[in-house]
Amino acid sequence: MKYLVVALMILLLQPALANAEEFVIIVNKHGPLVNADVSTIRDIYLGEKRFAGNVRLVPVHMVEGSLKESFLKKVVDMDPKEYKLHWVKKVFQEGITPPPSIASITDIIALVSREKGAIAYIPERYGKYLVDVAIIEP
Repeated sequence: MKYLVVALMILLLQPALANAEEFVIIVNKHGPLVNADVSTIRDIYLGEKRFAGNVRLVPVHMVEGSLKESFLKKVVDMDPKEYKLHWVKKVFQEGITPPPSIASITDIIALVSREKGAIAYIPERYGKYLVDVAIIEP
């Protein structure tokens, strides 16, 4: 009976564990963000840092879901609700727009490889297939 309870607990916790999806942060390998640290990345996604030298920074999100939630929690240190509220204030106070969301991983990788100031995150399992972008550690 004790093993049945433990097995049931493991099964019930699996979706919660799966929600904490792992990601890698990618940047243009010829751009200014190759050596960016977590603080810089956080500032970029919060709209506090918009340029690196004369290069416009282009942060991109995955669409809503567990990957975006993991990124916001680990790097930006906010949950999705706090992040949206931050951007609502930013839009009205400063007139800037939040980073866009893109659904296709292929489109995100293409954008990052094309734009020198681009930064995004993708599921970790795709990191080993990248050639035209650099992976930075959060």
